[in-house]
Amino acid sequence: MGANSLRDWAHANKWPVVSPLLGVYGFDGTTNDYAQRMQGWLADAAQLETTALIMCHPALQGEAGDAIGNARAREFAYLSSEDFAADLHQAHMQLVRGSARDY
Repeated sequence: MGANSLRDWAHANKWPVVSPLLGVYGFDGTTNDYAQRMQGWLADAAQLETTALIMCHPALQGEAGDAIGNARAREFAYLSSEDFAADLHQAHMQLVRGSARDY
């Protein structure tokens, strides 16, 4: 998907790069399915010796014509839940604002 070219461009232009990218899925399933996926991504990230980025697309609801609108709402439901906070704690992970990180 052009990841190597994008990485090379970012390095050449002194843009920060975070790797690996986790959170890729087919936007299918239930909120519980998303929670289980996130638990796996958090476990994977906890095993790394580097910073990882977990991609997500939350929204209160999808907009008209948004092909992943239902997935956005499921992600928001989980990410705003006590379950997500507990999963972060269990994985010994914390959320940080991207601009607060030294890459």
